[in-house]
Amino acid sequence: MLKKAVFDLRDQGTTIVFSSHRMDHVESLCENLSILNNGQQVAYGSLQQIKAAYRSRTIRIKADFSLGYLLTLNGVIDVQEEAHETRVVVQTEAIVNAVFEALHNKGNVQLFAVEEPTLHDIFIDKAGSAHA
Repeated sequence: MLKKAVFDLRDQGTTIVFSSHRMDHVESLCENLSILNNGQQVAYGSLQQIKAAYRSRTIRIKADFSLGYLLTLNGVIDVQEEAHETRVVVQTEAIVNAVFEALHNKGNVQLFAVEEPTLHDIFIDKAGSAHA
């Protein structure tokens, strides 16, 4: 109901200032946004612009071999091995190809998917987990 009301007002040309720590709501309702930390603007733009400017990426990988060795690659920040897949966090999108190449001839890879950061991820990075 709130979403429809906001969209109706937007369609009438109304500017709406929406403040929230719920980034899922912000992603679904806002066209342009500003992330503040202690009253200072730390990110501004459209959702697409903010996500594009955020450099780190997460790669989801399903493979039949351990991927812990990827931590030795320059630009790999973290490797989180879970029961059914591994999440590899890289500093920039440019590192994705290096990770892909490092998998070559190591075994069977069922999934290699690069995820764009969520607005929640960006918010935590820019404003800190104390605000989540």
